[in-house]
Amino acid sequence: MSTYQIPWACWYSKEKLDIHFPDDWNVSLCEMKGGPDIGEEAIRQAIAEPIGSPPLRDLAKNRRSAAILVDDLSRPTPAFRLLPHVIEELAAGGISEENVTIIGAVAAHRPMIREDFVMKIGADLVDRMRVVSHY
Repeated sequence: MSTYQIPWACWYSKEKLDIHFPDDWNVSLCEMKGGPDIGEEAIRQAIAEPIGSPPLRDLAKNRRSAAILVDDLSRPTPAFRLLPHVIEELAAGGISEENVTIIGAVAAHRPMIREDFVMKIGADLVDRMRVVSHY
């Protein structure tokens, strides 16, 4: 038997799951490859200066409200790092936090609960903004 370890439960633990395969199977382990962490300032700049689109602050001008969709815990997207900069850009365009709704876009997964949102976007945003789960 060949044993491979795969990550799972990324939002809940760093534990890896052992998967066993017969020796006569041809198994390839294809690990996720991420780039280097670009840091908070580069994230802010990327959101403020998008490629091929007007800045979010310009798109927000003369608008009354905004909805921000975030994926659920089945994806490792670090929404907690991105959202503060998106919210900052919306505010610069004239949409205040009280007019922004964060929606957990769960597709066919179960609705997100408060604890899921805290892991995904952080307690600070959950406590001060309108946050709902799509289902």
